[in-house]
Formats: sequence, structure tokens, C-alpha cells
Amino acid sequence: MAHKKSSLILVLKMSSLVVILWLIGHQVSKNYDLINRTQSFLDRDEQDFTSVLIQKSQREIQTNPQEALLLLKKAIRLNPLDSDAYALMGLAYEAMGDIDRAKTFIRLAHKMTPREANLQLEIGQFWFRQNDLDRALFHWAIAFEMKPEFRARGFNDLEIFMTKPIYFAALCRLIETHDFLWWKDFFVGVANKFPNLEQIKTLYQARLKSGGEVHAMEHQALFNRLMRERQWSDAYFTWLNQLPKPSLNRLGNLYDGSFAEPPSDEGFGWRKFQDQAYQMYFRPPLGQQERGEASIYFSGSRPHQTNLLAQYLLLEPGQFTLKGEANVEQLKAGEGLQWQVRCLNGPLIHSSPLFKGSKAWHAFETQFNVPNQADCRVQELLLKIVLDVNQPFTFGGRAVFRGLSIEKSPS
Repeated sequence: MAHKKSSLILVLKMSSLVVILWLIGHQVSKNYDLINRTQSFLDRDEQDFTSVLIQKSQREIQTNPQEALLLLKKAIRLNPLDSDAYALMGLAYEAMGDIDRAKTFIRLAHKMTPREANLQLEIGQFWFRQNDLDRALFHWAIAFEMKPEFRARGFNDLEIFMTKPIYFAALCRLIETHDFLWWKDFFVGVANKFPNLEQIKTLYQARLKSGGEVHAMEHQALFNRLMRERQWSDAYFTWLNQLPKPSLNRLGNLYDGSFAEPPSDEGFGWRKFQDQAYQMYFRPPLGQQERGEASIYFSGSRPHQTNLLAQYLLLEPGQFTLKGEANVEQLKAGEGLQWQVRCLNGPLIHSSPLFKGSKAWHAFETQFNVPNQADCRVQELLLKIVLDVNQPFTFGGRAVFRGLSIEKSPS
């Protein structure tokens, strides 16, 4: 009996101890939460006060830089990790004429937050005012990289570097040593509208020296500009030099007449015209005994354009033969499909026979003469729909071409 009583007392004591420990723990937890909330409130209040000091200092920098410095020192004591405060310290010292100290604080701000776009934009402006063009460009470039919405306005400002030789040299140095995602967009813009073509070429060469991968947009932008300026050979080699090695085996008077690659829509390669009324496929050769094919399937609706496929040519004056094989099945496309050779943006040189109806694989060839004229140094080969005014809405069937080539005829 005494043993049971002793056990009961022990259980009661243990239960009381558990309750007491729970109460203590609950109270500690409440106090801890209170401390956290209080600290959070104080931190938030401190951050708000720091922001007020920084905003006030910005208003004082130009008119009263000494007062701005006092405010910024208070802000830094409250938050030693605020990079904006250090950058503003640099601007305040700049306003006071103490450029060495200004540079020290500007560098410190950059090290604290090297990828913050707004800060990098401000730092770039500082270095531009110090006539340190390389540093200015570098920080602006980071800002453009981190915040794409800065690019539209920033590109307009950046174009000033195209206007003076010393500025332009700094821009070339930047591109030779760095690879930025935004550069392709800037280059496309200046290549299209900037009057000095030699500068465009120099920028392109600087980009090649960087060792980074040059985007297809950059190649095509320079190519388009050279074509517009009628610098045909430079345009051709700009396209040629960026081809991968396997593609060099497909060069000739006509590029890739075996249709081994999908249309690139670049340079002197194949260009495909998109339209919902038909589908076009390039099927590469499946083996050494196979030949690639270009297939066009008409869905029944009328296309919005007559051009299907095109390629620029750089043929010397003289007689040539266009050869290939064709297979048409129930093809209805106006009067038919036709290969045409034209002087670029000029008159028609020659048209092939029409492809229409149904006809199994058959060879075709047609001769044409490239005139010795200044306005026909570049030509264009086109696969076109020849419209039929009597049946303007009848389209269907398919056409397949393979083994296309252009050969110089014997003199």
C-alpha cells in the first residue's frame, strides 16, 4: 500500500514538472516572438530612417554637398551595407571637387553591389564625367545586361560613341574584351541607320576579336548593310566566313542545291517565304546514295504571295545552265511553279518551263545568260507561283525538287 502511494506521489510530481516546464517554454516562446517583432519593427524603422536620410542627401548634393555628407554618414552608421549611400558619398565629394575621394567611394559602391542596374548606370555617368570612357562604358554595359528596359534609352545615349574618334575607340575596346547579350541589338540598330559604313565594319571586326560567339543577327545586319551599299564581294565573304566547316562543301554557283540544310534565311543561302497556304520541307540526304529534297505541299487556299523560295547568286557575266529533277503530283498552283533568274532588284533574265499537274521524277535543264551590266553583278534565283487570272483560287497538290545546280556553259 505504501509502495502504491509513493508511486502516485511520484507521478503527480512528474506531471506538475511537465506543466511547469510547458508554462515556462510557452512564456519564453511568447517573449521570443515579442523580441523578434520588436527587432523587426526597429529594423524596419531604421531602414525607413536610412531611406529618408539618403533621399534628403540627394536633394542637397549639388547645392550643399557638406550637408549631404553629414546625412550620408548618419545613414551609413545605421546601415553600413547600403551601397547607394556610398555612391552618393562619391557624388558629394565630386561636387566639392575632391575627385580622389569621390573615386574611392564610387569604387566601393560598385564592389558592394556589382550587378545592381540602377547603381551601375549612375556609376557609369560618374566615370563619363571624369572622361574615363572605358570605365563609363563598362558600367553602362552591366546596367544594360541586368535591366533590358534600360536599353532603348541607353542605346540612344550610347550612339554618341559613334561620333568622335576617341569615343569610338573606347567602344571598340569594350567589345574586343567583353561579350554582352545586349550588343547584338545595339549593333543591328547602328548597322541599319548609322551613315559611316567603315565604322560598322570596324565594330564587327572588334566583335570577332572578342572570341565570343557572334550572333546570327550581327552577321545578317552587316550583310544587309553591305548589300544595300552594293559591296557585293564584302557581303559574300561576310556570309561565307561564318559558315560552319561542313557547309563549305555545299558551295558553288548555287549553294546547297542538294537541300541538305534547312533554309537559313541568311546571306547567300536559301530563303523561305512563309505562308499558311502551303508547307515547305527540306529533307536532307539519308545516305551517300540519297539526295536531299525540297517539298512544297499546297493546302487548298490561295497564298498571299507568289515567291516560295529564293537565293542570291554571284555569277559572272556569261552563259549558264540550271539543272535539277522534279516530281509533281496533282499540282494546281495558278499556271504552275517556275524557277526564275533575275538581276537583283532588276529585270528578269530567264524562266524555266512550268511545273504543274502530275509527272513522276524527271530531269530538267534550262539555259540563261547573265548580262555584263553594272546593275546585274548580283542575281537572284526564285521559285515562284505563276498566277492564272482565269483560276486565281485553285491551289493543291505537291511539288518536289532535288539535285539543283547551276553550271557555267562551255565557251
